[in-house]
Amino acid sequence: MATRLKLEMDYSKCRSVDHEGTRLPEAYESLAVHLPKIKAMEIWDDDVMLCCYPKSGTHWLYRVLDMLQRGSSEYCERNLESTHLDIQRIELISELASPRVLATHMPFDLLPQQIKDKRTKLVHVYRNPRAVLVSYYFMVNAFIVNDSQAFRNKAIELESDFFSEKMLYRGWFGYMDSISTFQKDNPDQPIIHVSYEEMTMNPMATVKKLAEFLEKTVTPVFCAQVAEACGFKKQKQAEESLNSEHVPLKFYRKGDMNDWKNHLTVALDEKFDKILLERAKICPFSAKYIGSSLPHDQ
Repeated sequence: MATRLKLEMDYSKCRSVDHEGTRLPEAYESLAVHLPKIKAMEIWDDDVMLCCYPKSGTHWLYRVLDMLQRGSSEYCERNLESTHLDIQRIELISELASPRVLATHMPFDLLPQQIKDKRTKLVHVYRNPRAVLVSYYFMVNAFIVNDSQAFRNKAIELESDFFSEKMLYRGWFGYMDSISTFQKDNPDQPIIHVSYEEMTMNPMATVKKLAEFLEKTVTPVFCAQVAEACGFKKQKQAEESLNSEHVPLKFYRKGDMNDWKNHLTVALDEKFDKILLERAKICPFSAKYIGSSLPHDQ
């Protein structure tokens, strides 16, 4: 069994395609071919599924979960892109050795059928949507390097579309709605929710909580080692050293949960509050971010 897959994806060439009203990335093959493969893929008993909306800490939590799965705080050459259902070939993911941390941004109704049949453990990571928007904004800038007008146009479009389902994966709000619906329909599914802010403020406690969810016997020393190894600066350095393909790493910027305050206007912040308040009755994740940069009490 292969232990590592090379990163064959150039994200700048991954196009956004409409599929039955949902915008999704299309990489190696058409969505008409790829989505049925995701739905039908074989899930192994020790698989863990990492689910989150983009720009919410996917790479960060992937490394934490991978270390917990392997019982080692050393970095493994296998990277997140190797197991990313959305952009990687399902046939290649099937060749990976166990244990696997499968990553996805797909809305929950598009996930593999076997996660329900086998009650696969799901780890859902979420983040203040204000910070998600700002992080998206700077990622756009990273991919549009030499054209300032194109960047300005894209940024304006992004701000306009963020609150609608024109965004990838139905937007932050639509994605969160899919989680709430999934949990109501599948109350016995083992799932843990971890916020980016929680992980930032108390990484060791979060690592311990994740270990307990995964039913891993770990020591406080090991939890501390994982938390330290996955600190923002150390992880960025480690990812760069493992990046043998020399693909520019455009997913790491500051790792600051409150940096959005330096960029959002008061008007846009108030718009967030208005929509979050409207959504709070049907989506508990919306309620956590009303009027605050930090989640309300869990």
